[in-house]
Amino acid sequence: MPSLFEPYQLHDLTLPNRLVMGPMTRAKATPEGVPTPMMATHYAQRASAGLIITEGTWPERRGQGYFDIPGIAAQEQQDAWASITDAVHAADGRIFLQMEHTGRVGHEVNSGATSCAPPAASRPTSRSSPARAALPR
Repeated sequence: MPSLFEPYQLHDLTLPNRLVMGPMTRAKATPEGVPTPMMATHYAQRASAGLIITEGTWPERRGQGYFDIPGIAAQEQQDAWASITDAVHAADGRIFLQMEHTGRVGHEVNSGATSCAPPAASRPTSRSSPARAALPR
């Protein structure tokens, strides 16, 4: 039986071990969804995992369902993610970006955009979004 610490071939990517760091929503991006240097440090410190899967990252503004979650739609966001992947690669790590669009759960208080779901599919209230957005920053 293989050990967790033995390499694993994932298609054309060789992982140094079989440990995968699953996604964790950390809410450490800016309100505009730009990943921060703190995030680069976080992921680079975990580069010894065989594979890192990032927190959910919204592909377009209406997909931002929660406060301070990173995006990848704007150039500034893409540049910040490039810094993160560079830091992980410099530590000999492997990283995949998890795309996440929250659909009907998205709230305009977070994104500044109206939902892309029809009104019948919208949640009447969100337990985390409006209350969280009302907190002082």
